[in-house]
Amino acid sequence: MGSTPLVSVCIPVYNTERFITEALHSVLNQSFRDLEVVVVDNASTDSTPELLAKIADPRVRLFRNEQNIGAAGNFNRAMSLARGRYIKLLCADDLLYPTCLEKQVEVLEADTRAEISMVCCSRDIVDSRGKRWLRRGFPGQPGRLGGALATAMSIRHGTNIFGEPGAILARAELARAAGGFDPRYSYCIDLDFWCRLLAAGDLHVIDETLCAFRLSEQSWSLSLGHRQHLEYAEFMEDLHKKRGLHLTWFDRSAGRLRSRLNAFLRQGLTRFILFNSRSRK
Repeated sequence: MGSTPLVSVCIPVYNTERFITEALHSVLNQSFRDLEVVVVDNASTDSTPELLAKIADPRVRLFRNEQNIGAAGNFNRAMSLARGRYIKLLCADDLLYPTCLEKQVEVLEADTRAEISMVCCSRDIVDSRGKRWLRRGFPGQPGRLGGALATAMSIRHGTNIFGEPGAILARAELARAAGGFDPRYSYCIDLDFWCRLLAAGDLHVIDETLCAFRLSEQSWSLSLGHRQHLEYAEFMEDLHKKRGLHLTWFDRSAGRLRSRLNAFLRQGLTRFILFNSRSRK
């Protein structure tokens, strides 16, 4: 591996003592080796710092904030410290499967004209014990798709169809130019960032399950359920009126309706999984 890695996996961390070691090992055990892992601890108050200190792999770069700077601030700091040509953010309770980076890097490396801004893949939904409950993937054909078309498709579906941070590999230069994660958003924070990336290039979809998104009592998304559809409507109007993305009346109407339905179904499914996960302990 050269002094400058090809890929930076950035892991923003806060009080994740239960999962951080497994998340880190899922990155360090990738079949693709030319990588660094940038871990930024957002002033954790549990045993997370002690667990991180035990990691001896030279590819891991550890940083700690003196005070908590918020989730979006920590995401952005982690990304600002990355040195790779490609960048992936991984939440500290999620997992990469062994060939995730290899297969996503292959797509971007083959795109010699750098027209693809990000690659997404399917992912498993797992509980706190790692039990797989379902698979989520892009609701369209695999392969390459124009950025504006992909964004409008997501709006019509009323949700983030691209995936959580662990499912995405992006060009670092475009990620920085997009301006980072916007603290105005909570539920839509990753979708907002993906849409800004897609304003600069195309999407490539890999129809293969290459990572896992974990649902647990600590999951950030669980606490946001009560205002998911409200924030989604605000985000949609921002895309249409302020960013100039052409969205038809049908796009916006379908987005509003499906975001309400998605919020209801997501919260129901999450509570079902968490209840069954607790009952198995």
